[in-house]
Amino acid sequence: MAAGYEWGEHNDLITHLSAGFILVAVGIATISFHVMKTHVLGGLLLLSGSALLGYAGYKLSKVVFRPRSFIFDLDGAMRMPHGVPEFWRLRAIDGHHVKIGTIEKIRDEGPHGGPRVVHRVAMFSKEGRIVRISKALHPDDAHLVSVQLTAALQEIRDEIAWRARARGAR
Repeated sequence: MAAGYEWGEHNDLITHLSAGFILVAVGIATISFHVMKTHVLGGLLLLSGSALLGYAGYKLSKVVFRPRSFIFDLDGAMRMPHGVPEFWRLRAIDGHHVKIGTIEKIRDEGPHGGPRVVHRVAMFSKEGRIVRISKALHPDDAHLVSVQLTAALQEIRDEIAWRARARGAR
């Protein structure tokens, strides 16, 4: 048995890539009109390539959210199947979930100490460790994720306690 929550986070790379595709498509379309004056077929090929690139950028812009999830397992393991923020290859969180003190929304400074404030979800252990389990989120979304993960943690702890009582009653 396991309990957890899944949410979506904005993916800046996809957004920039999509905007780049669209800008390149506009540039190629502009060039194709100049080429069409001397070579109609070449201009039409460039224009159709521009349309395909623009369409790809448009479709890519619709997929701007990256899935993120956090799962508590009954054996005490904690995992993030879509990767831990800032450590994309890492899928598991060290330790046992019994050592978690709280899961909260926090306000962090922007990248490299910039003026932008970002809201994240962090897990605080009873020993003082902090694990940030989300990237920049809207404040309401960060609150929702922290509440849902706290509820999932409580659910798995209740299940462990129920199983322990059931074993003791036998």
